[in-house]
Amino acid sequence: MKYYLYNPLANNGIRSHIPEGAQLIDASKTDYPEFFAGLKEDDEVVLIGGDGTINYFINHIDLSKLKNNVYLFGNGSGNDFLNDINEKPGKEILLNPYLVNLPTATVNGKKYKYINNMSFGIDGYCCEEADRIKAKKPKKKINYTAIAIKGLLWAFKPRHAWVEVDGKEYEFDDCWLAPAMKGRYCGGGMMLAPDQ
Repeated sequence: MKYYLYNPLANNGIRSHIPEGAQLIDASKTDYPEFFAGLKEDDEVVLIGGDGTINYFINHIDLSKLKNNVYLFGNGSGNDFLNDINEKPGKEILLNPYLVNLPTATVNGKKYKYINNMSFGIDGYCCEEADRIKAKKPKKKINYTAIAIKGLLWAFKPRHAWVEVDGKEYEFDDCWLAPAMKGRYCGGGMMLAPDQ
């Protein structure tokens, strides 16, 4: 059986991809550990969405116990992961090979996995602002560039930051952005780390 988990916030024409009679499940209302524990080994799962959908998935299940093939049908507002693997939205991509040895970042004592980047500063501001816009107007197309410009001009204030990398601590005044990059892209197509 193939199950389709969709992110309602990334709902960009998902019905056109779902085969007749397929199991369509709202990922935002699904207990991932319980859902995956109930699957048979030959069941397959398709995540429909973008970077946020992958991020939610990898941080809500124990990837070491994943026994099923999991695919991404990219159609979210952010597809930096697909850019990194030179794929385009609109087809199913097997995710399992990309779900091993994922890096982590610890924020306020909690560890998070990431597949392309974990970013703090104005990028976080842009994501929060985009979430606010989506909550008010779910069908509105998000323009990260416009949000970033607003942040640069007046809405975001640089922070004092302490960053620890491989056990060494660094301190910065007036920090605008502190990304940890596994992939090359962030923010919907900005290539911050071309050599990754």
